[in-house]
Amino acid sequence: MSEKLTFSNVVLASSISGITSRIILHPIDTIKSRLQVQRNSTASDILKDGNKLYKNTFDAFKTITKYEGVRGFYRG
Repeated sequence: MSEKLTFSNVVLASSISGITSRIILHPIDTIKSRLQVQRNSTASDILKDGNKLYKNTFDAFKTITKYEGVRGFYRG
């Protein structure tokens, strides 16, 4: 029942886990970064009506999806 872990099994498993975690966590990191940049932005970066581009996390998710699509989460 016990399998011996080989070097190739460990490398494969760690590669899969790294790729999976980046795919899942990168959109969250993108939203966090955009909200932080927005908070530290100058007055010229504020929209014409005086509001910021993103109101909160969920609004940022919705706005990025609407204007940039899912690929917008994986840019930069």
